[in-house]
Amino acid sequence: MRTELEIRPFGEIAVNISRPFDFRGRNKAVFINTGDVLNGKFLHHEYSEVSELPGQAKKAIRRGDILMSEIRPANGRFSYVDFDAEDYVVSTKFMVICPREDVDSKYLYVFLTSPQVLRTFQAIAEERSGTFPQITFQSVAHVPVPTPPVEEQRRLVAIVDSLDDRIELNRRMNETLEQMARALFKSWFVDFDPVRYKMEGRDPCALLTEGGLGLDPATA
Repeated sequence: MRTELEIRPFGEIAVNISRPFDFRGRNKAVFINTGDVLNGKFLHHEYSEVSELPGQAKKAIRRGDILMSEIRPANGRFSYVDFDAEDYVVSTKFMVICPREDVDSKYLYVFLTSPQVLRTFQAIAEERSGTFPQITFQSVAHVPVPTPPVEEQRRLVAIVDSLDDRIELNRRMNETLEQMARALFKSWFVDFDPVRYKMEGRDPCALLTEGGLGLDPATA
């Protein structure tokens, strides 16, 4: 068991899996193209008729796989498979990256999708002559990856996940506050609800506890 940090080539600690999807006995499957993932998110989980899938729908994925588009890697078309994906078939334009035993898959995903590494991948892609800036697994296999012991990798991933959860919570709170501000503006300055409430002898603060805002009386 390793006890210290090592710097190892990407191609030494992971493989690009070409796992064929088994279409036998299936009428439907979830097809994921490169445009169907963005910055770690799957943008849909909808089933399609197998007979209508495009020719590039060939690769199977599994929990723990890393998906990364070969085309324009800086565009954020990557994701981590954190669910059972037996019904999912992905495009051949994806690298399906699977780490070796002594590397945590989520740790490798966090590293590969960091801004610095994505800039490196983009620079490599732009060196290639072709229609689009594109990478292959072989072209980025030399990129060095710091690999501490796997227990340390998992500890670092737990920290990153905790920060991501807080960021997502703040994002949702901001969305809620924006919706409340829009509703309040419309109520006060478009529909003139406070004036109407006063004319009816009602408490204008009730505007904040009724309808879409639904605040508790103390907050209102």
